Amino acid sequence: MTRTDATPDAESATHHVPADTGNPAPPPRSLVWMLGLTETISWGTLFFSFTVFIEPMSRALGYSKPFLAGGYSLGLLVWAMCSFAVGRLLDRLPRAR
Repeated sequence: MTRTDATPDAESATHHVPADTGNPAPPPRSLVWMLGLTETISWGTLFFSFTVFIEPMSRALGYSKPFLAGGYSLGLLVWAMCSFAVGRLLDRLPRAR
């Protein structure tokens, strides 16, 4: 007997098997190590690049190095304090699908 309606039945809709891409996913432990390594490199690049650019910024903008470093530190402090509120907000919002 053949089905004539175009809607899939409930069983075929809930038992979807993803296509095999041929590339197995890395184990969770190695994924955590890779993420940790890339985060360390990216944050190190971000923080240490400021020390490279502080001298040209001081000459171009006319501000002293301590003033520029203080502004950078203040920006990091504001970012850190805002992260608590943003984290609470993200915890309370429903998960998007």
